[in-house]
Amino acid sequence: MERLIKNITEKDKFTHIITDFCNENICHLKIADKNIEITLEKIENNNLYIKTTKVYIDCNTCFITNKKGNTLITVFCKYIDSPEKYVYILEPLRIQFYNTKREEDRNLFVDYDVTEKHYLTDFISEINLRQKIEDSHEQIDKIINVFQEDFYEYFDNVDISLVNRFKDIRMKFIHQNLSPIFIADFNKEIDSKIASRYKEEVIDIDSTIKSNAYVSEILYPLIYNGIILLGYIQINKRFPFKENEYKLVEKKANDLVLKLESVLNITLQKEKYNLTDISQSGLSIITKNTNDIDLFEVDHFIYGFLVLENESKKVLLLVKNINVSPEGYIRVGCKIASVLD
Repeated sequence: MERLIKNITEKDKFTHIITDFCNENICHLKIADKNIEITLEKIENNNLYIKTTKVYIDCNTCFITNKKGNTLITVFCKYIDSPEKYVYILEPLRIQFYNTKREEDRNLFVDYDVTEKHYLTDFISEINLRQKIEDSHEQIDKIINVFQEDFYEYFDNVDISLVNRFKDIRMKFIHQNLSPIFIADFNKEIDSKIASRYKEEVIDIDSTIKSNAYVSEILYPLIYNGIILLGYIQINKRFPFKENEYKLVEKKANDLVLKLESVLNITLQKEKYNLTDISQSGLSIITKNTNDIDLFEVDHFIYGFLVLENESKKVLLLVKNINVSPEGYIRVGCKIASVLD
């Protein structure tokens, strides 16, 4: 994953062709300090074909600018060829938008992917998942009650929580790792770094643990399709856990996921959503479908498959900001919360 992102970043090819970026095909080409009016003849194979009689283009790079309303659009290009006199083929490297009136809107969209080798697909947003859970809550409550009663035959405390509007401290922690936490005895040294951090950040500040004299805990994520967190099972005992008890929780958690799956009827978004601003820590999702804005909410997650140069990775993305450009493009800025094997 790190290698792929590094390669993409070095190529500096995060661009996306916008076919209507100039009014009546007239825009301006800037080479050094010259500002020349040109005509955009066509866009073919993601390259721009421009025409001008004012200057001969023989430099390696240049940029085209145009203004639509309060938006200044700049397309950074690389010279490719001149198939006929006064006609030049330019490859767009980057596209930048600036709002000339509002300072906070400057540079909203930078570096669109022209190759479309980098995209998000087969995903579901936490918002969409939460809605499915709310719509099926009566059936889900019955399923959870049956499983909780079964668990109470073996353990002192059982809590089954699904993704909902209000995130508790355990849900926030497990979203960061999507892996089970097993602490057999709070009073003994913990080998696992994740479990040790979990005890420090969650167990030690949970008053119910001490008040009920629990000495052990299993936090087991309910994960569908290897990536989608439906919720978690929290199990506690007043005595240390045994290894076979962990296996029991694992089996019952998998059974519960199958039951929930049959009720929720989870469907993934199959469309390919272009990506931009790719870095080691985050990326942006780009779409012009205004209905898609309902899929995203700040501080909520997206579960899906990130494709970088034909290599697919399961990822968990955390939405950090949502912006809409004057042209109607929706940009969803995300933090890469987790990359899963």
